[in-house]
Amino acid sequence: TLAPSSRGHQGQLPLRPPSSMGSLEELFAVLRRGVHAGRLGAPDFAQDVLEFAARAAQPGSLVNTAHEDNTLSMYVAVLLDALDKYPGNTVLSLWVVEAAINVYKCTGDHRAQLAVPLFLALTRVAVRFQAVPDAELHSRLLAGLAAVATPDCRVDTSGLIKYIVSHLDERRGRLPPVLAEHALAVLCVARSSHHVDDQIRHVLLVLRGFKSDSHLAMRALVTLAELYGAMTEAGLLPDAE
Repeated sequence: TLAPSSRGHQGQLPLRPPSSMGSLEELFAVLRRGVHAGRLGAPDFAQDVLEFAARAAQPGSLVNTAHEDNTLSMYVAVLLDALDKYPGNTVLSLWVVEAAINVYKCTGDHRAQLAVPLFLALTRVAVRFQAVPDAELHSRLLAGLAAVATPDCRVDTSGLIKYIVSHLDERRGRLPPVLAEHALAVLCVARSSHHVDDQIRHVLLVLRGFKSDSHLAMRALVTLAELYGAMTEAGLLPDAE
């Protein structure tokens, strides 16, 4: 459970634990009115963002409801705007990330068009908080990135690759299988030649450390193949004949 605090990397926002009894629709109505009034980014509006995000992040909050893709897309759009409007607050950012991923997973036809902006937003948050020593923060960010990553997300990933490599370095020798899977999923989709030596080193460490896990071993092999292709395309290897 995430508990808002004014200490550390919290951006000095006057947050308190979410406690609203309003429905998701009612909380979004409050949020939307504030956005239209230009209040998004104001410190005294952050609590309204938190209340909506906390409700939308709850497992099952969007199950068995009549939410249409257009409505869910509006939810994601406002949540992504909030990530940029409140850039210095890790707790609010985490709630917003959790909410955006939960909403994304409930979308249908709009999922493909939401994947890229959501991936880019999560990348900005990850790079922004790279130096924050919070294992839970980075585990959740990696899980979110892995959940939305698609081949369309192959944009400028240099900062993201550096972020992933740095945290794999920090977790070396004590990397949980689920975190290894999320990291491999992002590296595989990113298919980037940035810091490729470090990427390959970590993929091989996963392959050796989890060789009895057939799923992770296969994921590691596929990631190595993608990195080989990225190196060839970048001219780092001779073309195969």
